[in-house]
Amino acid sequence: MKMDLSRAEELVGVPLETVATAITLIEGQSYIELRAKGISCVSEDNATVTAVQLHSFGHERYSRYTGVLPGNLEFMMGRSQVRASLGTPQQSGEASAVPILGAKPPWDAFVIGLLRVHIEYTDTCDSIGMVTLTKHVK
Repeated sequence: MKMDLSRAEELVGVPLETVATAITLIEGQSYIELRAKGISCVSEDNATVTAVQLHSFGHERYSRYTGVLPGNLEFMMGRSQVRASLGTPQQSGEASAVPILGAKPPWDAFVIGLLRVHIEYTDTCDSIGMVTLTKHVK
């Protein structure tokens, strides 16, 4: 089944086998990489997509996702532009070093409709590195 990936938020909640047949299992979670499309998916229950990650060019060696980003975002937008467009984030964090995992970039999280949109910036906050979409749980 060929999927239209231009609106990636529509992948959240679909059965894993609808997205891909190549699924990697790591520590109880399933991961799907569509590097050429700039998309990766995560399944916490190994049955449905629970998170969709949209990558900018070169982020974790992915091609750039070319579909529509939620909230009219664009990868070239910096943190100040994103906040000017979407308002005050629901949550945010600064760059940090996490033992074992290494460097974590600055990020903001917003609620847009039924989605929680987690935006990971480049180290200098001058552009978006990755956008992660999950269902918003109230």
